Amino acid sequence: MRRSTRLRLAAVLAALAVSALGLTACGGSAAPAHTAASSAASHRAPARTLSTPPAPTTPAPTTPAPTTAPRSSASRSAAGPSTKAATSQARRHTAAPVRPASGAPVIVIDPGHSRTVSGTDPATGLNVADYENEPEMRDVFAVAQLVAAKLRSAGYRVVMTKTSVNQRRTLGERAQIANNAHASLALSIHDQAGSDGGIGFRSGNNIVYYQAVGDWRANPSGKRYYFTDQHVAALSKRYGQIFAAQRNEVQGVHVNLQSNTGYDLGSRNLPGGNIWLVQLLSKVPWIYNEAGGNSAGRSGLNSADKLTYANSLVAGVEHCVAPPR
Repeated sequence: MRRSTRLRLAAVLAALAVSALGLTACGGSAAPAHTAASSAASHRAPARTLSTPPAPTTPAPTTPAPTTAPRSSASRSAAGPSTKAATSQARRHTAAPVRPASGAPVIVIDPGHSRTVSGTDPATGLNVADYENEPEMRDVFAVAQLVAAKLRSAGYRVVMTKTSVNQRRTLGERAQIANNAHASLALSIHDQAGSDGGIGFRSGNNIVYYQAVGDWRANPSGKRYYFTDQHVAALSKRYGQIFAAQRNEVQGVHVNLQSNTGYDLGSRNLPGGNIWLVQLLSKVPWIYNEAGGNSAGRSGLNSADKLTYANSLVAGVEHCVAPPR
Protein backbone atom coordinates (compact mmCIF):
# COMPACT_ATOMS: atom_id res chain seq x y z
CA MET A 1 0.00 0.00 0.00
CA ARG A 2 1.30 3.39 -0.82
CA ARG A 3 2.59 5.43 2.11
CA SER A 4 0.08 8.24 1.54
CA THR A 5 -2.80 5.82 1.56
CA ARG A 6 -1.64 4.29 4.84
CA LEU A 7 -1.42 7.71 6.39
CA ARG A 8 -4.94 8.67 5.35
CA LEU A 9 -6.29 5.35 6.60
CA ALA A 10 -4.54 5.85 9.95
CA ALA A 11 -6.03 9.32 10.24
CA VAL A 12 -9.51 8.00 9.55
CA LEU A 13 -9.13 5.24 12.13
CA ALA A 14 -7.84 7.75 14.71
CA ALA A 15 -10.81 10.01 14.08
CA LEU A 16 -13.20 7.11 14.49
CA ALA A 17 -11.49 6.11 17.73
CA VAL A 18 -11.77 9.65 19.09
CA SER A 19 -15.43 9.80 18.12
CA ALA A 20 -16.12 6.46 19.80
CA LEU A 21 -14.40 7.63 22.98
CA GLY A 22 -16.49 10.83 22.98
CA LEU A 23 -19.74 8.91 22.56
CA THR A 24 -18.81 6.50 25.36
CA ALA A 25 -17.86 9.36 27.65
CA CYS A 26 -21.13 11.27 27.01
CA GLY A 27 -23.28 8.20 27.37
CA GLY A 28 -21.48 7.09 30.51
CA SER A 29 -21.73 10.50 32.13
CA ALA A 30 -25.33 11.22 31.12
CA ALA A 31 -26.93 8.12 32.61
CA PRO A 32 -25.09 8.23 35.92
CA ALA A 33 -25.71 11.98 36.18
CA HIS A 34 -29.47 11.50 35.66
CA THR A 35 -29.57 8.55 38.03
CA ALA A 36 -27.71 10.50 40.68
CA ALA A 37 -30.05 13.42 40.31
CA SER A 38 -33.08 11.17 40.50
CA SER A 39 -31.59 9.39 43.50
CA ALA A 40 -30.81 12.68 45.20
CA ALA A 41 -34.28 13.92 44.50
CA SER A 42 -35.85 10.74 45.85
CA HIS A 43 -33.80 11.03 49.04
CA ARG A 44 -34.16 14.78 49.42
CA ALA A 45 -37.98 14.67 49.38
CA PRO A 46 -38.26 12.28 52.33
CA ALA A 47 -35.57 14.28 54.10
CA ARG A 48 -37.68 17.44 53.78
CA THR A 49 -40.76 15.58 55.04
CA LEU A 50 -38.98 14.27 58.14
CA SER A 51 -37.53 17.65 58.94
CA THR A 52 -41.13 18.95 59.59
CA PRO A 53 -42.90 16.77 62.21
CA PRO A 54 -46.43 15.69 61.43
CA ALA A 55 -49.21 17.72 63.04
CA PRO A 56 -50.04 16.28 66.50
CA THR A 57 -53.40 14.63 67.02
CA THR A 58 -53.95 16.58 70.28
CA PRO A 59 -53.17 20.26 70.79
CA ALA A 60 -49.80 20.98 72.28
CA PRO A 61 -50.00 22.37 75.84
CA THR A 62 -49.93 26.11 76.04
CA THR A 63 -49.19 28.46 78.88
CA PRO A 64 -52.50 29.39 80.57
CA ALA A 65 -53.58 32.98 80.37
CA PRO A 66 -53.30 35.03 83.57
CA THR A 67 -56.38 34.83 85.75
CA THR A 68 -56.86 38.56 85.40
CA ALA A 69 -57.01 38.42 81.62
CA PRO A 70 -60.50 38.41 80.12
CA ARG A 71 -61.61 35.11 78.67
CA SER A 72 -63.20 34.82 75.27
CA SER A 73 -66.71 33.49 74.87
CA ALA A 74 -65.22 30.38 73.30
CA SER A 75 -63.05 29.79 76.34
CA ARG A 76 -66.02 30.30 78.65
CA SER A 77 -68.06 27.86 76.61
CA ALA A 78 -65.29 25.29 76.66
CA ALA A 79 -64.93 25.64 80.41
CA GLY A 80 -68.38 24.12 80.86
CA PRO A 81 -70.45 23.77 84.03
CA SER A 82 -67.48 23.79 86.42
CA THR A 83 -66.62 27.38 85.44
CA LYS A 84 -70.24 28.42 85.81
CA ALA A 85 -70.36 26.80 89.23
CA ALA A 86 -67.20 28.61 90.28
CA THR A 87 -68.60 31.91 89.04
CA SER A 88 -71.84 31.28 90.91
CA GLN A 89 -69.89 30.42 94.06
CA ALA A 90 -67.88 33.62 93.77
CA ARG A 91 -71.06 35.64 93.42
CA ARG A 92 -72.50 34.03 96.55
CA HIS A 93 -69.41 34.96 98.53
CA THR A 94 -69.40 38.56 97.33
CA ALA A 95 -73.15 39.21 97.70
CA ALA A 96 -73.85 41.57 100.57
CA PRO A 97 -77.14 40.17 101.94
CA VAL A 98 -77.30 36.67 103.33
CA ARG A 99 -80.04 34.80 101.53
CA PRO A 100 -81.55 31.84 103.34
CA ALA A 101 -81.68 28.52 101.56
CA SER A 102 -85.13 27.42 100.43
CA GLY A 103 -85.03 24.64 103.03
CA ALA A 104 -83.77 26.85 105.89
CA PRO A 105 -85.80 26.59 109.11
CA VAL A 106 -88.57 29.12 109.67
CA ILE A 107 -88.58 31.04 112.95
CA VAL A 108 -91.70 33.03 113.83
CA ILE A 109 -91.21 36.04 116.11
CA ASP A 110 -94.23 37.39 117.97
CA PRO A 111 -93.72 40.83 119.58
CA GLY A 112 -96.36 41.13 122.29
CA HIS A 113 -99.48 43.29 122.22
CA SER A 114 -101.33 45.22 119.57
CA ARG A 115 -103.44 48.25 119.11
CA THR A 116 -106.78 47.20 120.57
CA VAL A 117 -108.42 44.61 118.35
CA SER A 118 -111.29 42.17 118.90
CA GLY A 119 -111.70 38.71 117.45
CA THR A 120 -113.13 35.23 117.93
CA ASP A 121 -111.51 31.97 116.92
CA PRO A 122 -113.96 30.37 114.45
CA ALA A 123 -113.15 26.78 115.47
CA THR A 124 -113.45 27.14 119.24
CA GLY A 125 -115.24 30.40 119.91
CA LEU A 126 -112.28 31.50 122.05
CA ASN A 127 -111.85 35.23 122.54
CA VAL A 128 -108.62 36.12 120.70
CA ALA A 129 -108.71 39.90 121.26
CA ASP A 130 -105.51 41.79 122.02
CA TYR A 131 -104.77 45.18 123.56
CA GLU A 132 -102.16 47.91 123.88
CA ASN A 133 -99.69 47.93 126.74
CA GLU A 134 -97.20 50.79 126.72
CA PRO A 135 -94.24 51.10 126.84
CA GLU A 136 -94.00 47.31 126.60
CA MET A 137 -95.50 47.16 123.11
CA ARG A 138 -92.83 49.43 121.63
CA ASP A 139 -89.94 47.97 123.59
CA VAL A 140 -90.63 44.35 122.67
CA PHE A 141 -91.19 45.26 119.03
CA ALA A 142 -87.71 46.83 119.01
CA VAL A 143 -86.30 43.68 120.64
CA ALA A 144 -88.10 41.54 118.04
CA GLN A 145 -86.50 43.53 115.22
CA LEU A 146 -83.04 42.96 116.71
CA VAL A 147 -83.73 39.23 117.02
CA ALA A 148 -85.04 39.05 113.45
CA ALA A 149 -81.98 40.81 112.03
CA LYS A 150 -79.55 38.52 113.85
CA LEU A 151 -81.40 35.36 112.84
CA ARG A 152 -81.64 36.42 109.21
CA SER A 153 -77.90 37.12 109.14
CA ALA A 154 -77.40 33.54 110.35
CA GLY A 155 -79.47 32.21 107.43
CA TYR A 156 -82.83 31.52 109.07
CA ARG A 157 -86.10 32.40 107.38
CA VAL A 158 -87.83 34.78 109.78
CA VAL A 159 -91.53 35.67 109.89
CA MET A 160 -92.81 38.46 112.13
CA THR A 161 -96.41 38.28 113.35
CA LYS A 162 -96.41 42.09 113.28
CA THR A 163 -94.58 44.12 110.67
CA SER A 164 -95.11 47.46 112.45
CA VAL A 165 -95.45 48.37 116.08
CA ASN A 166 -99.01 49.69 115.70
CA GLN A 167 -100.33 46.88 113.53
CA ARG A 168 -103.53 45.31 114.80
CA ARG A 169 -103.18 41.55 115.13
CA THR A 170 -105.40 39.13 117.07
CA LEU A 171 -103.95 36.27 119.06
CA GLY A 172 -105.61 33.83 116.68
CA GLU A 173 -104.00 35.50 113.66
CA ARG A 174 -100.57 35.24 115.29
CA ALA A 175 -100.97 31.50 115.85
CA GLN A 176 -102.24 31.01 112.31
CA ILE A 177 -99.19 32.80 110.87
CA ALA A 178 -96.89 30.29 112.56
CA ASN A 179 -99.07 27.34 111.52
CA ASN A 180 -99.18 28.46 107.89
CA ALA A 181 -95.40 28.98 107.84
CA HIS A 182 -94.79 25.46 109.26
CA ALA A 183 -92.41 27.14 111.67
CA SER A 184 -89.67 25.13 113.32
CA LEU A 185 -90.11 27.37 116.34
CA ALA A 186 -92.19 30.38 117.39
CA LEU A 187 -91.38 32.73 120.23
CA SER A 188 -93.36 35.47 121.92
CA ILE A 189 -91.55 38.45 123.44
CA HIS A 190 -93.05 40.27 126.44
CA ASP A 191 -91.79 42.27 129.42
CA GLN A 192 -93.13 44.02 132.53
CA ALA A 193 -92.64 47.70 131.80
CA GLY A 194 -94.25 50.88 133.05
CA SER A 195 -94.28 53.25 135.99
CA ASP A 196 -97.25 51.49 137.58
CA GLY A 197 -96.43 47.85 138.29
CA GLY A 198 -93.27 47.80 136.19
CA ILE A 199 -90.42 45.52 137.21
CA GLY A 200 -86.69 46.16 136.79
CA PHE A 201 -85.09 44.35 133.86
CA ARG A 202 -82.95 42.20 136.15
CA SER A 203 -85.26 42.25 139.14
CA GLY A 204 -87.82 39.64 138.22
CA ASN A 205 -90.55 38.46 135.85
CA ASN A 206 -87.94 36.43 133.93
CA ILE A 207 -90.02 33.45 132.83
CA VAL A 208 -90.04 30.95 129.97
CA TYR A 209 -93.35 29.18 129.28
CA TYR A 210 -93.64 26.02 127.20
CA GLN A 211 -96.68 24.06 125.96
CA ALA A 212 -97.87 21.06 127.97
CA VAL A 213 -100.60 18.52 127.38
CA GLY A 214 -103.60 19.29 129.57
CA ASP A 215 -103.22 23.08 129.67
CA TRP A 216 -106.46 24.81 128.75
CA ARG A 217 -108.48 27.95 128.02
CA ALA A 218 -112.25 28.48 128.12
CA ASN A 219 -114.49 30.24 125.63
CA PRO A 220 -117.18 32.72 126.72
CA SER A 221 -119.70 29.90 127.23
CA GLY A 222 -117.29 28.18 129.62
CA LYS A 223 -116.28 25.29 127.36
CA ARG A 224 -112.67 24.30 127.90
CA TYR A 225 -110.20 23.60 125.11
CA TYR A 226 -107.11 21.63 126.04
CA PHE A 227 -103.69 21.41 124.50
CA THR A 228 -103.35 17.79 123.31
CA ASP A 229 -100.42 17.57 120.84
CA GLN A 230 -97.88 15.35 122.61
CA HIS A 231 -95.20 15.68 119.93
CA VAL A 232 -95.29 19.48 119.99
CA ALA A 233 -95.45 19.44 123.80
CA ALA A 234 -92.28 17.33 124.01
CA LEU A 235 -90.41 19.66 121.66
CA SER A 236 -91.74 22.72 123.44
CA LYS A 237 -90.56 21.45 126.82
CA ARG A 238 -87.08 20.69 125.48
CA TYR A 239 -86.89 24.10 123.80
CA GLY A 240 -88.18 25.79 126.95
CA GLN A 241 -85.35 24.26 128.98
CA ILE A 242 -82.84 25.53 126.45
CA PHE A 243 -84.32 29.05 126.39
CA ALA A 244 -84.29 29.27 130.17
CA ALA A 245 -80.63 28.21 130.29
CA GLN A 246 -79.53 30.59 127.53
CA ARG A 247 -81.43 33.55 128.92
CA ASN A 248 -79.98 32.84 132.35
CA GLU A 249 -76.46 32.84 130.92
CA VAL A 250 -76.77 35.87 128.62
CA GLN A 251 -78.94 38.07 130.85
CA GLY A 252 -77.18 37.05 134.06
CA VAL A 253 -80.46 36.47 135.92
CA HIS A 254 -82.40 33.50 137.21
CA VAL A 255 -85.06 32.49 134.68
CA ASN A 256 -88.06 30.42 135.76
CA LEU A 257 -89.30 27.60 133.52
CA GLN A 258 -93.04 26.93 133.59
CA SER A 259 -95.41 24.59 131.75
CA ASN A 260 -98.34 26.95 132.36
CA THR A 261 -99.09 30.30 133.94
CA GLY A 262 -99.51 28.83 137.41
CA TYR A 263 -102.80 30.63 137.97
CA ASP A 264 -106.18 31.11 136.29
CA LEU A 265 -105.91 33.91 133.75
CA GLY A 266 -109.59 34.63 134.34
CA SER A 267 -108.46 36.54 137.43
CA ARG A 268 -107.02 39.15 135.07
CA ASN A 269 -110.28 39.64 133.17
CA LEU A 270 -108.97 37.35 130.42
CA PRO A 271 -110.62 34.15 129.22
CA GLY A 272 -110.21 31.54 131.94
CA GLY A 273 -107.38 29.00 131.74
CA ASN A 274 -103.66 28.56 132.30
CA ILE A 275 -101.98 28.64 128.86
CA TRP A 276 -101.33 31.63 126.64
CA LEU A 277 -103.75 31.59 123.71
CA VAL A 278 -101.07 31.72 121.02
CA GLN A 279 -99.57 28.55 122.50
CA LEU A 280 -102.93 26.78 122.72
CA LEU A 281 -103.86 27.53 119.11
CA SER A 282 -100.40 26.82 117.72
CA LYS A 283 -99.52 23.58 115.94
CA VAL A 284 -95.78 24.27 116.25
CA PRO A 285 -93.47 24.54 119.30
CA TRP A 286 -94.06 27.97 120.84
CA ILE A 287 -91.90 29.50 123.58
CA TYR A 288 -93.44 32.43 125.46
CA ASN A 289 -90.90 34.79 127.07
CA GLU A 290 -91.44 37.32 129.85
CA ALA A 291 -88.82 39.67 131.29
CA GLY A 292 -88.50 42.66 133.54
CA GLY A 293 -89.29 45.77 131.57
CA ASN A 294 -87.71 48.78 133.27
CA SER A 295 -84.07 49.70 132.85
CA ALA A 296 -82.40 51.51 135.73
CA GLY A 297 -83.93 54.91 136.30
CA ARG A 298 -86.59 54.71 133.62
CA SER A 299 -89.93 53.29 132.52
CA GLY A 300 -89.19 50.88 129.69
CA LEU A 301 -85.97 49.43 128.34
CA ASN A 302 -82.87 51.29 127.26
CA SER A 303 -80.89 50.27 124.17
CA ALA A 304 -78.39 48.17 126.11
CA ASP A 305 -81.07 46.09 127.84
CA LYS A 306 -83.02 45.64 124.61
CA LEU A 307 -79.86 44.25 123.02
CA THR A 308 -79.19 41.95 125.97
CA TYR A 309 -82.74 40.59 125.86
CA ALA A 310 -82.46 40.10 122.08
CA ASN A 311 -79.10 38.31 122.35
CA SER A 312 -80.49 35.91 124.94
CA LEU A 313 -83.40 35.02 122.66
CA VAL A 314 -81.13 34.54 119.64
CA ALA A 315 -78.96 32.20 121.72
CA GLY A 316 -82.09 30.25 122.64
CA VAL A 317 -83.16 29.87 119.02
CA GLU A 318 -79.70 28.81 117.83
CA HIS A 319 -79.42 26.15 120.54
CA CYS A 320 -82.88 24.78 119.71
CA VAL A 321 -82.74 24.89 115.91
CA ALA A 322 -79.24 24.76 114.47
CA PRO A 323 -78.28 27.70 112.24
CA PRO A 324 -78.38 26.74 108.55
CA ARG A 325 -74.98 28.39 107.98
